[in-house]
Amino acid sequence: MLLFLSPILAIFIFFVAIFPLKINRWWKLSIFLVLFAISQKYLIMYLFGGRVLFAPSLPRGLMLFSAWLYAVLICWFALLLLSVIVRGIVRLYHKRKQKKMPNNWSKWVGRTNFILLGLSILCISLGIYWGTALPEVKNKTIYLKDLPSGAEGMKIAVLADLHIDYITEPEHIREIIRRTNAEKPDLIVIVGDFVDGTVERCAAKMALLKELDAPYGVWGVPGNHEYYSGYNDWMYFLEREADVTMLLNRSVKLPNGVYLAGTTDQAAKRFWEELPDPEKAAGNMKPEDCGILLAHNPKLAHKAKDLYDLQFSGHTHGGMILGMDLLVRQMNGGFVSGHYQVGNMQLYLTNGTAIWSGFPIRFGRPSEITMITLKKK
Repeated sequence: MLLFLSPILAIFIFFVAIFPLKINRWWKLSIFLVLFAISQKYLIMYLFGGRVLFAPSLPRGLMLFSAWLYAVLICWFALLLLSVIVRGIVRLYHKRKQKKMPNNWSKWVGRTNFILLGLSILCISLGIYWGTALPEVKNKTIYLKDLPSGAEGMKIAVLADLHIDYITEPEHIREIIRRTNAEKPDLIVIVGDFVDGTVERCAAKMALLKELDAPYGVWGVPGNHEYYSGYNDWMYFLEREADVTMLLNRSVKLPNGVYLAGTTDQAAKRFWEELPDPEKAAGNMKPEDCGILLAHNPKLAHKAKDLYDLQFSGHTHGGMILGMDLLVRQMNGGFVSGHYQVGNMQLYLTNGTAIWSGFPIRFGRPSEITMITLKKK
């Protein structure tokens, strides 16, 4: 969809901000071609980056620069659109009052267009800085009615959306692992989107996950990006080489009496793989048992709300940008970030531990290593 919508952004920007300029038409054409090329970022990355849409094999600097250009284009479009609406209201007001527009109106409009470009550059530069920053530890206490006495005070580290890819620096992964282990969690869970790229390209970096350490182990579920990157190869690799036990529509009973379940992801439908099934994942769990569900996509909470006490999810990246989170919420069953009550079940939706390099922007929605402490209600 982006391939079809993005050119509209370039065309809009050209006619609003560039076409009115008193410059040579060849300059205008050149600027339009640059805007159009930026709008086709994902297609260009796909064609020249190994024909892998979500994980092109291109240098880190080029990937971040192209993401910066594309994000500036989107931000400038949004600000220009808002500006055009405001200008329209001002013009309508003057027309109804039969007043003339100020003499310097056109000059003011032209300057405003490029002030908004400068603002876009500043915001997106900060957004990439925050988007690629290391996650901070976020502590949260959750109270569960059916929590077994042996699980009182249990600490769970929740990671999600690592998006390890061709340009991810190994030291970045090691620092996430170090910060997680330093909290001494009893259990570590990774709720999907481990990787962008094939096993051949990302195996060495993914193998670093075996350094995660918790008494009850490291458990995971797939996200949509595992399906794009070679689902079966990665499920095998994560179990055998990264020491992450994958819960694919199944559950286990931990030594403290808590049931831990996990599902596949909704992206499975496109690849003819097993669909997420929270009921099947519950297995032999009884209504009085305390059950925790791992599901990458928070929308599954609507199906799981009468089966489990608590669900951990990722996928939304917290909406990434304040304002844009309103749209992300609508696309994800009304969920975007934080703690929710869904029927009889609680949902904790993490902002994610890292971010996809295709759009590595965060503004007001920082990444996190979430430390959950469970207590009896």
